[in-house]
Amino acid sequence: MTRKSLAACLIVKNEETHLRDCLDSVRPFVDEIVVYDTGSTDATVEVAKLLGAKVVLGWWNDDFAAARNRALEHVGCDWVVSIDADELLEGNPSELRSQIDSFQNENLLSLTVRYKCADEIGGDYDSPVIRIFRRASSSWRGQIHEELIENEASHHAPRGLDFEVAHILDLSYQDAKSIAAKATRNIAICEKELATLVSSHAGDLDYYRLKLQLARSLIGANRSDDAIDALLEIKENLSEGIIWQIATEFLARIYLGRGYAEAVISLAQELRSASPYSQYADWLAAQAWVKLGGFEQAYRLVTPLSLLIDSQMHIYGTGRLEETKGLICGLSNRVDEAVDHLWSAIFDHGLASGNLGILFGLVRESHPGELDRLLKLAKDRFPEEFELISGQGKG
Repeated sequence: MTRKSLAACLIVKNEETHLRDCLDSVRPFVDEIVVYDTGSTDATVEVAKLLGAKVVLGWWNDDFAAARNRALEHVGCDWVVSIDADELLEGNPSELRSQIDSFQNENLLSLTVRYKCADEIGGDYDSPVIRIFRRASSSWRGQIHEELIENEASHHAPRGLDFEVAHILDLSYQDAKSIAAKATRNIAICEKELATLVSSHAGDLDYYRLKLQLARSLIGANRSDDAIDALLEIKENLSEGIIWQIATEFLARIYLGRGYAEAVISLAQELRSASPYSQYADWLAAQAWVKLGGFEQAYRLVTPLSLLIDSQMHIYGTGRLEETKGLICGLSNRVDEAVDHLWSAIFDHGLASGNLGILFGLVRESHPGELDRLLKLAKDRFPEEFELISGQGKG
């Protein structure tokens, strides 16, 4: 097999805090690192040069795809891995290179991006994303939430990589303030592009696809009223398809947070009618039934669930599902089942916050002989949460 060269390619601005960790993570995988700077005013450029990257002093025109395409012009390798400064590349470098070397006609590789999100933002989830591609085959499209497209159709579906071979950790969703700042920037870009689409009489799907991106950014900027307006506009003008599905899910999440339980149940029914895959819709509806006091209905919906995947192909960890099952079982007086699910959520998946105290109460009620063992285990595994609960008890 002929050895194929691989480059990491980044667009950056004011990323001195994250850049070192990112470049250290990609270096074992690649032959070249290209950093395209769009106007940093901190030490980003100096850090990139110090770490051996080829640095290009570029510019920014509110277009992510254009910036990424300009960066690609400076890549000299056969293949490219696209990564951001607040992401890390992990896996097996030699196995990744071996697989790339074996490819004949493939152009695109999909790998798992694991989004490490703070609990108050919703917790971690995985998503398959095309991030590795043959340099000559593809380019970026879309001013915001850009995507890779093949310059000429290859008739080969993107090849998927096992998690152990290569995956990306996205660390950009751990701070609510930075999320809101990025969302505010994206709102301005979306609104500018929407105005362009209207004036050019672009196709309806392009318009509503961008309208969906605007709604997503409005949610991130904590402007949920405006997001609702955008989502309702999509639903009023589209009656099916992936854009409609994602908009319906976004709307259901907002309504769930506001306590509009009946509306969530109705939207979940719409989602079930549109797709044979209904687990995510059932999960939303179960939480809505809890808000209405319909614990038995919630239990019937949540019990069969084994995997949560939304319309964006976001795969949510089984820990969150175990947590939801445990809480609903507790509310419906199925104490043994609640203990089993919460035990798994806490000790198998690390979701102790907010759940440990509930588990203590359930075990004290149903299996008092097991309480001492649980307390010792919790103190060893989650000392901060344990101390917090103990302090509340003393108070």
